Amino acid sequence: MYGDHPPTFGSQHPWHDPLAPQDIFNPRPDGELALAGSLAPRPEDFPFTEEGRRDYYSAVKSVAQQMMHQQQMHHMQASYAVQARAEEDAARKRRVSFLLLMSCL
Repeated sequence: MYGDHPPTFGSQHPWHDPLAPQDIFNPRPDGELALAGSLAPRPEDFPFTEEGRRDYYSAVKSVAQQMMHQQQMHHMQASYAVQARAEEDAARKRRVSFLLLMSCL
């Protein structure tokens, strides 16, 4: 979109190249970049300026945060399913025990 970005080879855009100098006030979000992976926005979609880099890093952090929220929701749903299954098993065991007790009378 913006023609002022330098040519990149692979994924080594200056904004996420580990050997590129970093801004101490706006450090590269390496963890978020790794978490977002292919869902991270493209740096070429932002102006090749300091403000564009800040906006890019903010967008990457936002995508990573959304992914973390989705993962948490999946974990919660899975734990609820396990809990519901355990409660069903316990209720089934109580019914079987009750039936066995009643058959002995």
